[in-house]
Amino acid sequence: MQHFAGISIAGGGYIETDDEPTIPGKWAKENGYTHYYKIPLIGFSEFENKLELMTFIQERWDSLPKDFDSFYTKNRGVAQKYLTRVPKAIFFLIKEYLEENGVGLFDNILIKNEEDSLPEEILKDSRLPKVTQTVTRCVRDTKLSKNLKDKYKNVCQICGKSILLPSKRSYSEGHHIRPLGAGHNGPDVRSNIMVLCPTHHVEFDYGCIAINPSSGRIEHIDSSNEYHNRHPFYDREELDRSFFEYHYQFIFRH
Repeated sequence: MQHFAGISIAGGGYIETDDEPTIPGKWAKENGYTHYYKIPLIGFSEFENKLELMTFIQERWDSLPKDFDSFYTKNRGVAQKYLTRVPKAIFFLIKEYLEENGVGLFDNILIKNEEDSLPEEILKDSRLPKVTQTVTRCVRDTKLSKNLKDKYKNVCQICGKSILLPSKRSYSEGHHIRPLGAGHNGPDVRSNIMVLCPTHHVEFDYGCIAINPSSGRIEHIDSSNEYHNRHPFYDREELDRSFFEYHYQFIFRH
């Protein structure tokens, strides 16, 4: 039975190796195989409860894109396949499925450039980026974020929009104003979580946009941006001003 077992970040391009896979199966050296391709993974985080792939397919069959059957047939028989590109529509459905079952897709993977966490032979490979990395795990309460998104009907606090999925459900993301871990050490509490569309979530993470803690207005690094100097689409009194002050000073920094 195939499962969603965990998640990680790809550490770069493929590497060539003579080491057989962890569970070699029919690709074992004893069957004549001597050369393999691998993709290094950073920060693999195993799901505590593995979720069945077939359950996902059965529950969302009517929402899956028309080309899913050929995509699944092409990839399902490849044991220990290291990388497969997933169409965006399927990615959002998988993300929704995992979150509904208490698994935050990227919640446990935070990267910061401090120490090597990849094997030395991988770091020496000329095709991989020459950066040093270490992995920090930070456990989040995914139900807390889901409850907030449900309460505000997945409507982005900045633009008032939400994404309609093929399943006819709407989609949004929970954003920690003061980030968790990675040197920021923000708390996983309601007063630190905004409900945002993916675009504005990314812009907050990268310091392109912020809420001015004094005026309460939106600021954008591009003064011609349509949301610059406007009030948020809706206010939430429970959001803590100190978190906006932190984001404005240490992440937005404009």
